[in-house]
Amino acid sequence: RELIKNNFDRGVLTEVLLDLRKDLSGQSQTVLIELYKDLGLHNDAYDKLSSRRWQIVSSGILELTTMEVDESYSLILKFINHRQSTIRKQAEIAIVNLKEEGIVYFLDNTRYKISEWQQLKLLDVLRHKPDFEPPKFGLWLTSTNTHVVLFALRLIKFYRQSDAEQSIITLLKHKKRDIQTEAIDCIKQFNFISALPTLKL
Repeated sequence: RELIKNNFDRGVLTEVLLDLRKDLSGQSQTVLIELYKDLGLHNDAYDKLSSRRWQIVSSGILELTTMEVDESYSLILKFINHRQSTIRKQAEIAIVNLKEEGIVYFLDNTRYKISEWQQLKLLDVLRHKPDFEPPKFGLWLTSTNTHVVLFALRLIKFYRQSDAEQSIITLLKHKKRDIQTEAIDCIKQFNFISALPTLKL
């Protein structure tokens, strides 16, 4: 603790711990994260969130996510609709990572486009969450954000949620071609026979 009283040394130690975090798992990883928090290094990451430079804010969010600082969840929420895309995307991944309800908050509140690459990254985060209980993604098929609708359809397919049959069939008449295509994929996967009349039309 005496050796990390100045900012430079704290920064070096933080970088070392973040680097080690990539190579550790299980109990060793848990001990490393506890050490990071015990030394108060997460407070430096909190300070980064107040910076006017997007690079620093983004690195702060990444650091808090990597070191699993759950308490930072409420602070990061406000960044999911940030005008700077790098900050926004980092925040999206952070809230989905830090809390199980993060995906619900994200789908309810995001106002921006969700790129194909970002969808894959978010799905990967969910896929690796232990004991994750997915919400009913059919709830977001009526979202006013078409990117949320498209992502919800993909999540429905991935988690094999066949309980939104009528909502999916209704999307065959959607004005966006990619949503129609995704809806057809769901109909094929779940063998929704009741979609035949609409498909013929």
